[in-house]
Amino acid sequence: AKAAATYQNAQTDLARYNKLIASGAISHQVYDTQKAAVSEYRSAVNAAQAQVQIAKDNLNDTIVTAPFTGTLSMDDVNVGTYATAGTTPLVTISSSDPLYVQFDMSEAEYLNLVRENGGTSALGDTLKLQLSDGSMYGYTGKIVQINPSMNGGQISFKAAFPNPGNLLMPGMFTTVVSDSQVAVNSMLVPTQAIIPLLDKNMVDVVSGGKVVQKAVNVIGTYGLYSIVSSGLNPGDEVIVAGQSKVVSGQAVQAVEVTKAALEKQAKEAQAAQPAGGTGN
Repeated sequence: AKAAATYQNAQTDLARYNKLIASGAISHQVYDTQKAAVSEYRSAVNAAQAQVQIAKDNLNDTIVTAPFTGTLSMDDVNVGTYATAGTTPLVTISSSDPLYVQFDMSEAEYLNLVRENGGTSALGDTLKLQLSDGSMYGYTGKIVQINPSMNGGQISFKAAFPNPGNLLMPGMFTTVVSDSQVAVNSMLVPTQAIIPLLDKNMVDVVSGGKVVQKAVNVIGTYGLYSIVSSGLNPGDEVIVAGQSKVVSGQAVQAVEVTKAALEKQAKEAQAAQPAGGTGN
């Protein structure tokens, strides 16, 4: 404001000098000096305006606006902490809508899914989520990213799901369900019953009161279960616990374990694990 006032006064004096020089009341040197002063004061105003703009920009930079809608974590920087631009992390924000779910798929499951869809263009376009309480999530999602590297025969995927009601939260455990394949006449067998043996999958069954080992064809997984397309017959009693204590041909007395009991045990085991998850 001070620079602007000085500049305004200099302009007023220059306008007055224009009349005086016309009548010869002042010399050209005095007039030229006043013109130079007006130019100098105008530059001072421009410099001051630039400083004001810099100050406004610096003030605006103290307000950090989230780049997208999401949920903030609780790792706030304490009041009084010196923050260095580009170095000090202020807060972590996770996308809430859409919310990203990370999951793994075996190589065999991936190949079957690609063949079923006739390529990768429509791979995982109608994925569903089964929540930890057994209910199905109301929106379908689709795969948006595939990790090109494999870890232990597993391929990692990232799927995006709409989350307008913010029901899903980062860190939640869910089961990804794909309806792209229908395994006709297949069976669900608890995965803990599957015994990997070289390049085969085996299960122990009780037949006539004795242990019999059968080779099965596993084509995928569904939650706690493996999908078996062949190798078992309806009514087979599959051993789901204690396989290491029995051998083929041994006489045993099996105790029935219900589906509900198995799933309850799995939930209790999951609850006993440290907190964490794969949601983003």
